[in-house]
Amino acid sequence: MAANIRTRLPSPALKQTFTFPPDTPSPEGFGILSPQIDHKASESHQHYEVTLAMKTSFQSAVFNSVNVLLGVGILSGPFALRVTNYTGKLLGKCLGYQTGMQTYPDIGQAAFGIYGRVFISVVFFTELFTAASMFYILMGDTLAALVPSTAESKMTIICYLIVLPTTWTRHLSLLSYFSIIGILSSIFCLYTILYVGSMAENGEIGSLLEPQPVRWIASYDRIPLSIGLTMVAFGGHSVFPSICSTMKRREEFPQVLNVAYGIVVVIYGAVELCGYLMYGDKTKKEITLNLMDSFEGHLVKLMLWTIVLNPMSKLAITLNPVALAIEELILDTSERAPVTCKTQTIGVIIRTALATAALMCALFVPEFARITSFIGAFFAMLVSVFFPCVCYLKLFWSALGEAEKWLNVFIATISLILAYIGTVASFRAPVS
Repeated sequence: MAANIRTRLPSPALKQTFTFPPDTPSPEGFGILSPQIDHKASESHQHYEVTLAMKTSFQSAVFNSVNVLLGVGILSGPFALRVTNYTGKLLGKCLGYQTGMQTYPDIGQAAFGIYGRVFISVVFFTELFTAASMFYILMGDTLAALVPSTAESKMTIICYLIVLPTTWTRHLSLLSYFSIIGILSSIFCLYTILYVGSMAENGEIGSLLEPQPVRWIASYDRIPLSIGLTMVAFGGHSVFPSICSTMKRREEFPQVLNVAYGIVVVIYGAVELCGYLMYGDKTKKEITLNLMDSFEGHLVKLMLWTIVLNPMSKLAITLNPVALAIEELILDTSERAPVTCKTQTIGVIIRTALATAALMCALFVPEFARITSFIGAFFAMLVSVFFPCVCYLKLFWSALGEAEKWLNVFIATISLILAYIGTVASFRAPVS
């Protein structure tokens, strides 16, 4: 429903929402308190690294978008797909509200002033940082299952050392190569499920040829918990503005989202359907646990190794907006403009500190998985659904028809209700 409604922008200026001038600067940062971009300064420093260097292609933007969305969660649904695709496009429209808007905080400032910038910045930077910590937890858990003789904490530290160099670059075009690795690992996971399901003997649990009995709703007390897990799976909106801003042709961003969400829904849908048909009510919280129990062979172990690559490929692109924000706060305009050894060194130090802090949270914060489940349920719903709708309404209210106004008000209201339910469930609902 929401995805098919076209935005009516009668004003000539607003009709060009996705038509960006060729010299529109790329993100100068993701600062919390930074003002709008100084265009004179950017014109006088044509070699500023973040501003003009290494624009990403349509394909790179698709790879980065798919990687952000794919593999974070598996309890997804049509509502989350459609609504988050729609609100992702709203963010792109908001970025085109005026020349120089590049980031999520820019959207917040344009809509609600400096307080809107600060609030949105705190929310979505918190989401990104905790997501990075959860990636460490996922890598450590998976490797611990593969190598039981080694402590999980040691495995997590090893993953940190391997991934750390990938966080040092600012360029999303380079990170798109790591995104391809993450996408391929998810595709291999799907292949493994299909292979195991087709090879299982008829009548045995884990067979796709003779599926297990299934129910539409297996456990009513877990329904609220699935809200947060669903939104985490499709909540890449914190990174979408940076992907859009670094594209060579930013007017293609809606098509990027269409392709990305199309790929994601095929893979997610196939994994969900096949996994539940194979194991029915015996489906565990991670499908890999079922596969290890029902299939003896090297294929499943190889799949687990590739699963480790998935969060590895996401860590750098997740921390990138946070790192750019800190750089903007630390470096003044004269220091940021020509790229020097000093600015590059400071960038590496900031990214190393962020990656290390995320590691420390993953290792030492008690019950961090449950806390992050709460943050995912609450913050992902705000960042991916509520904020795009309310900012879009604030910026384009006079240009919208009544139907579209009420649609966005409805989506924003529902998102707040679901955020509350999912947040409470993250503490109370059973997770086993």
